[in-house]
Amino acid sequence: MLGSGIAPDKHSLILGAALLAGLLWVAVRDYLIFHTLIGIVTVVVVWSIFVTAWNSRHIVRNVYFSFIGIAYLFAGLLELLHILSCKGMAIFGNADQSTQLGIIARSLESAALVIAPLLQRKRLKTGLVFIVFGAVAAGSLLSVFYWRNFPVCFIDGIGPTGFEKISEYVIILLFIASIFTLSLKRRQFESNAFRALAASLTLSTISELGFTANTSFLLPTNEFGHFLKLIAVYLMYRVFIRTGIFAPFNRISRNLTLSEKNLYSLLEGLPAFVFVQMPDYTIRYANRVFRDLFGDPQEMTCYQVLKGETVPCEICPTREIFRTGVPQHRDWGVIKDKTYAIYEYPYHDLDDSSAVLKLGIDITDRKNMETELLKARDELENRVRERTSELTRTNEILRLEIAERKRAQQNLERSEEELRLLSFNLLHAQEMERKRIAMELHDSLGGSISAIKFRTEHAIHQLDQSAGVKSRRLFDDVIVMLQDLITEVRRIHSNIWPSVLSDFGLIMAIDWFCRRFEGDYPHIHIDKTLLLEEPDLPDALKIVIFRIIQEALNNVAKHSGVNSVTLRLGKENGAIEMKIRDNGRGFDVAEARESARISACVGLSSMTERARLSGGTLEIHSGETGTEIRVVWPV
Repeated sequence: MLGSGIAPDKHSLILGAALLAGLLWVAVRDYLIFHTLIGIVTVVVVWSIFVTAWNSRHIVRNVYFSFIGIAYLFAGLLELLHILSCKGMAIFGNADQSTQLGIIARSLESAALVIAPLLQRKRLKTGLVFIVFGAVAAGSLLSVFYWRNFPVCFIDGIGPTGFEKISEYVIILLFIASIFTLSLKRRQFESNAFRALAASLTLSTISELGFTANTSFLLPTNEFGHFLKLIAVYLMYRVFIRTGIFAPFNRISRNLTLSEKNLYSLLEGLPAFVFVQMPDYTIRYANRVFRDLFGDPQEMTCYQVLKGETVPCEICPTREIFRTGVPQHRDWGVIKDKTYAIYEYPYHDLDDSSAVLKLGIDITDRKNMETELLKARDELENRVRERTSELTRTNEILRLEIAERKRAQQNLERSEEELRLLSFNLLHAQEMERKRIAMELHDSLGGSISAIKFRTEHAIHQLDQSAGVKSRRLFDDVIVMLQDLITEVRRIHSNIWPSVLSDFGLIMAIDWFCRRFEGDYPHIHIDKTLLLEEPDLPDALKIVIFRIIQEALNNVAKHSGVNSVTLRLGKENGAIEMKIRDNGRGFDVAEARESARISACVGLSSMTERARLSGGTLEIHSGETGTEIRVVWPV
């Protein structure tokens, strides 16, 4: 919106009155000089409006402002040519051409004032506006001076023609229309600006009536019209100058003042102390925390306030900052039992004087924690050294044992050593499987048998005390429990060794297990692609493939939160390849392998070990889109 503060101040009023009085005196003495002076003043004011509007168009984003500014550039040019071609100036042109230029200039101005309010809230293309107004001005000048086809407006000895008088009335109507279109968009303008613009347009209308009523250049209505025209243009100038210069400046000043208040409020509210030190060691500013810690440092030096000294410190880091202009950071134990992190930044104040801004943050707790961490680190290092010493001794013993074994087994081939190591790993895996079977039988079957024993003893006791029907119900419960026991034994048997694998082969076993898995987890769908026939699979590899699928799908159900799993078993580049991919949440594979607290760690290790012992390799890739397990066995 256009700004406020349109009314001129006392000094401007005095200067304006003096100018009008001077022009009036000149008008009485010599009309030609008066006409020239008041025309030039008007042109200067009009072009000042253009300069103001053009240079402030990025600050005051108002279409009316920019459009009228560009229009006044060309209207002022035409008005200046009108003045220079007046009768008696003897520069160029004649009275008719001068009148024609005056009609064109005022027509251009009044038409622009009608159109400008209608363009509000629209995007103005200033380049296009320049082209249009430039084309109109250039065409008018060619019509007057080159083609000479512009209608005659003034005849020597007769005066204004009928076309000139009609043109004056049309201009008056355009000025009246401009007041109307401005009123339609009055909400787009600040009230003071709207009133000033309306007053300017009204004065322009009255001035045109004065020009129209004049039949001779020497009648007073002409001078009166020129005075009103100057005042109207000046009012327009006041609106533009206040809007394009003073209003943005006042807004920027207010914002700067508010920013300064916010900055000081921020500094005062910081939990750290802040102060500004000058090159002569005086403290120019100190925030609330600083004043609470050290007192008010007004007109005192830093060494007086901080250390109670009367002379500067021999080694002053701040002097180095003033010399180099490089910020510094250091720890500072300035108060007993307190440590502060000091950040020092050089800068130049508004008066271009050098200063250093210092920020002090209490890091006592952090320092205490660092001390405790150092102690813990030293203790840990001592433990590591002790463990390292023990490991060194153990390694030495192992080295001697290895050397002894190498001497005892130097005639054996390297292949035999690898075969023995593989046999050891397979035996270890067999023992771990037997242990798991024993735990399953103990925890599940043992508990079920104990329950059957308790219920049977209770049933026998009841047979001695009550009727047969009641005892029969008790035996029915025993039968149910026996059935559950049978189901549990079958489940344990299936987990220990899937009988379908021995009876029907791996392909059928995978299909059976996937159906069972989907029955246990109905929200998870398995998309199987089995591209191998049973003869393509070595017998020793079938149980390995089955166990890896079993472990992988169990991990998927427990940890990934998926709804779809893709299983593919086939041949790729002459090797047996198996891929299992889900669309669940991924995990950090390295962290899962290292952290014994993550339950999936056991499954990952088991699958990796099975693949390795069977001559294959297992890779795991996990991310935001899911997890993929890829196992490859060379044929």
